[in-house]
Amino acid sequence: MRRGATKPLVDNFELFTRLCADKRYEGRIFGDVSALIQFNRCEKLGALLRRSDLHPRLVNGSDYPLPAINVLVRTGKLESLGYITAAERGLLNEIDRHDPIAFDLAVKRTVRVGDARFPDAVFMARPGLFRGV
Repeated sequence: MRRGATKPLVDNFELFTRLCADKRYEGRIFGDVSALIQFNRCEKLGALLRRSDLHPRLVNGSDYPLPAINVLVRTGKLESLGYITAAERGLLNEIDRHDPIAFDLAVKRTVRVGDARFPDAVFMARPGLFRGV
């Protein structure tokens, strides 16, 4: 617990999954995967890939300009965690040398745990997600 706090800190991912489990928030709570491949945030990546029940609530936003800051995504870490293979790492690094925005999308489309990947819908426009759009 933080000094002066009356309640213990709760992990953001835990809070997100609690809200998603609450029927009152269906169609109202969505999660953005834009920062999940960053070296300091990828610890929740595997859990999210495995939670196919949450996939309809995921969207790929833009953390621009962060994708262009190549020190934030460490493909070596993604490989060591088993999210990508060594061969995929080499190809992804080649993309990164030429186009960091394409690299960002390619990594998110490549990461997996076993057979669990992000579905196509995460990377597509979601009609009705924003009012008036």
